[in-house]
Amino acid sequence: MTRMSRMFTFANRRPDFLILGAQKSGTSALEFFLSQHPRIRCAKRKEVGFFNRDKCYARGEEWYGRHFGRRWRSGLLFFEATPEYLYYPFVAERIFRFDPRMKLIALLRDPVERAFSAWNMFRQMHNDPEMKEAAIRHFLADANAEVQRALVDLLRAPEFPDFCHCVERELEAVEAGRSQPLEPSFVRRGIYREQVERFYRFFPRDNLLILESKELKTDRRACLNRVLQFLGLPEADWDRTNLEDQHARPYAAQMDEGARKRLEVFFAPENAGFYRLIGRDFGWGSGAPKPSSGQDEPVGCD
Repeated sequence: MTRMSRMFTFANRRPDFLILGAQKSGTSALEFFLSQHPRIRCAKRKEVGFFNRDKCYARGEEWYGRHFGRRWRSGLLFFEATPEYLYYPFVAERIFRFDPRMKLIALLRDPVERAFSAWNMFRQMHNDPEMKEAAIRHFLADANAEVQRALVDLLRAPEFPDFCHCVERELEAVEAGRSQPLEPSFVRRGIYREQVERFYRFFPRDNLLILESKELKTDRRACLNRVLQFLGLPEADWDRTNLEDQHARPYAAQMDEGARKRLEVFFAPENAGFYRLIGRDFGWGSGAPKPSSGQDEPVGCD
């Protein structure tokens, strides 16, 4: 294959937009819904991780392009979803270098609820040997060394730390200004202002669409049509699309109210700064619904 034909092939197998995150905010559901649109195609696997994993990034743009199908007709849009893109501090510049015109979508969730959901996800992995080893072998195989060590240590710990312990340890480090590994990041992933600011430093604001996860849940068609408008596509009625909830898992226990209050106090000024940045108030911390309990007692902070 000649250099020109390789360039043509890659130009036809690269994303037109990215779902950046955030983790545990509905990115898998958004990916699923959009992939059912006749003019939108997702990557062959979720969370390609090209821009946040150094090993993947070093494999180059042609390797990345192979994760997308062939643009067999004009007007097709390709995309992928990797929740780490929003949070990892070096990603915005890498995406800009790849394509300064890239369209970007951030789907965000109340950071208190997001933190508890992420803790539940890792706890479930820890308690399920098959899920744990699969995550270590496949998801973490190409992770950067620091991230890999921290998450493997967490998943293979004899006892999984309770939510309050995880929150307090991370909050103390944040408030003291101590540097921390990127993972695990139950609290810091919810500091959206600094994450979005990084992308605003490189991209025009019109290139970044910010959605709130409750919008996708409660007014799904309107939310999806906002995405289509952002991508320059006409609205759709979505009547033939499966819009049922995706990847929803009930929690085994409620969040401890002391931990909730501690996080709400911490995030209140962070959220206020974020609202000023984007010119919109999501109302987090003002009577948001709490996760339902199952059979177990609430997770405690004694």
